[in-house]
Amino acid sequence: MSVDFNTFTTLNTYVLLATGNINLTGTNSITTNTFPANYAAGGTIGGSGSLTGGILNEGDKTTALSQLDTLSTNLDNLYLAGSVTILSTPISSQTLTPGIYTCEPSFTLSGGVTLTLNGAGTYIFASGLEGTEITLSGTINLINGAVLTDVYWCIRPASSSTMALAGTGLKGIFIQNSDNPSYTLNISSGVEVDGVVYSSNGANLNATSTTFNSETLCFLRNTLLLTNTGYKPIQDISVGDLVLSYGPISESQIISHSKPLFTPVTWIQSFKPSFRNSSTMPIHFQKDSLGPNIPQKDLWLSPFHGIFVDGKMTQAQQFINGTTITQDFDLEEVEYFHFETEEHCAVDAQGVKSETFINVNYAIRNLPSLNDASTSQKESIMT
Repeated sequence: MSVDFNTFTTLNTYVLLATGNINLTGTNSITTNTFPANYAAGGTIGGSGSLTGGILNEGDKTTALSQLDTLSTNLDNLYLAGSVTILSTPISSQTLTPGIYTCEPSFTLSGGVTLTLNGAGTYIFASGLEGTEITLSGTINLINGAVLTDVYWCIRPASSSTMALAGTGLKGIFIQNSDNPSYTLNISSGVEVDGVVYSSNGANLNATSTTFNSETLCFLRNTLLLTNTGYKPIQDISVGDLVLSYGPISESQIISHSKPLFTPVTWIQSFKPSFRNSSTMPIHFQKDSLGPNIPQKDLWLSPFHGIFVDGKMTQAQQFINGTTITQDFDLEEVEYFHFETEEHCAVDAQGVKSETFINVNYAIRNLPSLNDASTSQKESIMT
C-alpha cells in the first residue's frame, strides 16, 4: 500500500481543517495567494483571536473530512504493515531518508536543530506508545527530491497523544488523529507552517498567532518578459535586469506612468508546486484569447496570478472559458518563477499586462535570488 496526497483532490485544497473546533488566539493568517487556501471546522471557528486570508469553504467540508479519515486510515495501515525505525529525540541536526519512523515518548525537535529529509519518497513520523508527545520547535529541510506532500507527522488513532508545533521552519502534513478527542493539536505563538494542518476524530485544533505559508505561484518556465533588450525567457532574468513597467499597482489598478519605464528586477526565485490540483495547475491562454495579439503566443500562468484586462486586475483562473482559455492538467512537470521589482507593478508577459511578485510575509522571499546581474539603472522608453 502507498499513499499519495495529490489523489485527495478536495482535502488537499484545505490548509486548515478540523473535525472538532478551531480555536484562535492572537492574529493568525493564511498567506494571500497561496494554495491550498481553504479552511473549515466540523465544529466552530472561534476564540479570542482572528484568522485572516484564506477561504472559509463550508461547501466541500464534508468531502474533505471524509478524505481526511481515509488518509489517516491509510497512513496507519502503512505504519502497522511496514518496517518501522525508532526515532529518538535528536540532540543535534541529522539527515533521514524515506521511511516509516515511530517517535519515542516526549519526542522533541528542539529549536536550533534541523531535521533534513533527503530524497524522494514517503516519510511517515508517527506516535508509537501511549502518551507520546511530539513537539516540533526546530527546522525541517527538504532536499534532493523530498517534497512536503510526502512528509506526514501523525498522532495515531490508538495513542492518547498530543502534537505541538512551535517552530518557524516546519514543512509537511501534520495530522492529529487520536481516538480521544480531548487530545488536541496545538500551534504556539509565532509559528510558521509550510504545509497543512489537520485534526480528525473530533479533536480540536488550537492556533496562536500562526502564519500558514503554502506556496505562491507566478509565471511558468519559458514565459517571455519584455526587457530593455527585447523579450526574454523568465528563467534567464537576473537581478538588475530591466523589465518594462506600465506603472505601480494600487487597489487592483495600474497607476500608469506618463510613459512606460524600464525598472530593475530586485529578486527572482522558482519552485515546483507540491500539489497538483485546481489551485496549482496553470491556466493556458491560447494566442489571441484576450484580444488581437493578446497574448502574442500561448501563455501559461498560475491560477491566482493577476493580469489586467480593461484596466482591472483579475485572477487568471477567472478567464477560463473552456475553449481558448483552459486549465492545463496534462503538463507532467510544472515549474513557476516569480520576480520582484522596486514597486509592485504591471509588466509585459507576451503582450499581457501581468503583476510582479509582492511580498506578504512569504517564506520563499527569504531565499536568495537565482541570478544576480550588476545593473541597477532605470531608463525611459525611447519614443
